[in-house]
Amino acid sequence: PLIVSGGGVSRAEGWNELQEFAEYLKIPVMTTLMGVGTISSKSESFLGTTINGPGLKAGPEADVVLALGCKFTYIMAHGEEPFWSNSQKMIQVDIDPSIIGRAKPITLGIVSDCKQFLMQILEVAKKGQKVEQREWLNELAKSRQNYIETIMKKATRDKIPILPQRLVKDVLEFMDEDAIFINDGGDIACFSIEQIDFYKPRPPLSFLQAIGMGHLGTSVAYGIGAKLAKPDKQVISISGDGSFMMNIQDLETAVRLGLSNLIFVIANNSAWGMLKSGQKMYVSKHYIDVDLPAFDFAKCAEGFGCYGEVVTDPNEIRSALERAKNSGKPAVIDVKTIWAQIPDATKLMGSMGIL
Repeated sequence: PLIVSGGGVSRAEGWNELQEFAEYLKIPVMTTLMGVGTISSKSESFLGTTINGPGLKAGPEADVVLALGCKFTYIMAHGEEPFWSNSQKMIQVDIDPSIIGRAKPITLGIVSDCKQFLMQILEVAKKGQKVEQREWLNELAKSRQNYIETIMKKATRDKIPILPQRLVKDVLEFMDEDAIFINDGGDIACFSIEQIDFYKPRPPLSFLQAIGMGHLGTSVAYGIGAKLAKPDKQVISISGDGSFMMNIQDLETAVRLGLSNLIFVIANNSAWGMLKSGQKMYVSKHYIDVDLPAFDFAKCAEGFGCYGEVVTDPNEIRSALERAKNSGKPAVIDVKTIWAQIPDATKLMGSMGIL
């Protein structure tokens, strides 16, 4: 069996019951983006975020899938083969009856608050014997470790221009344990998702990303909103250069409100990266309107009254983040990255005809 934990578990605050239930029966748990933090990444049952890495193995191999508060959007491949299996039993739990069975046929639908459902199923499970070991879970744990090692080979390189994987690694390692992290963009958002659960465990409700249409250009608005809602928390976003330009004018609002420890990190590769990746994969590198001129976001940020800094050396990323944190202002870190590699998630979306 496999559990998919989505935003319904986050909103119901059912993370403690989820982790206890999964660990009691040694069931692997994959989270959606909105389910990040609903199970600790240090838990023996934790598999990963979305269908990256070991999720590509777990999805089609599972005989039974318990989907908790998960809509099966394109991020989860709509529940379709080959990422899932039409022969597996699908149990979908959601507080909204219109969600159940909307993306794909299911075996059993349960209309319920996810926390209430987990409390009851945990009570029933504890009447039975605790599972001490599950071989499939051990196999998936090895798959996850291999996946991490593969990503880290790129994330630890000192290349110039900076690899996006290295930028993501340094930002995620720098963040406070209870920081609010905002993910905005195309390819860079996919690179961030690859590593989102590698380092410090993300607390529940600490990850923000717009899903679906209109998802670009959200970092500044989300950052301001998160900081106003949680003024004592560090707020950090990663976005692409194209997406950041969509609402850069809202830096004025952040300055006017006197916000600090609010850091916007831009992976600046002078391209619409995901569109360029799509053209690389499907039109034989015939690039049309995907390259952007070199732009100095740090100077623009300073013009608004923010702290601004350009980073070209990967070994300067962390010190730049520290200076931004201590600046007492909203901060923009313009990191010059290279467009070269296509994230696995971008390839996956391309295979579904989304790009």
